[in-house]
Amino acid sequence: MRKRIRSTLVLAVVLGLSGPVSSATAVNATTQRGPDGCAPGYMCTWPKVNFGGQITILPDIEPGNCFFNPVGYLSAANRTTVNQRLAPSGDCVGGQRLGPNTYIRDLGSRHFSVGGYP
Repeated sequence: MRKRIRSTLVLAVVLGLSGPVSSATAVNATTQRGPDGCAPGYMCTWPKVNFGGQITILPDIEPGNCFFNPVGYLSAANRTTVNQRLAPSGDCVGGQRLGPNTYIRDLGSRHFSVGGYP
């Protein structure tokens, strides 16, 4: 069974292109720094360790769904009720699990996808 992969349109946000961004939203890092900047019910990633850089906010990702982040990330906070898989690949294969309401300050290497994990 192939995982359904949806682009988060992060690239459009990072490049400053206008238009709706339905599956991911970038927010000014100065107002949303650290895991507390990630609202309950969302999965958030940061491009730098210790929650540095511009936050990417993803909706609750159900098992079987995968979001690709072309910029990549080094920090993550899971404020959802679902385990999330943080993968160095672009297709949510491999990587590590991040349980509900937990965070990681430094993944050790750049990761590019987030997927709901049973």
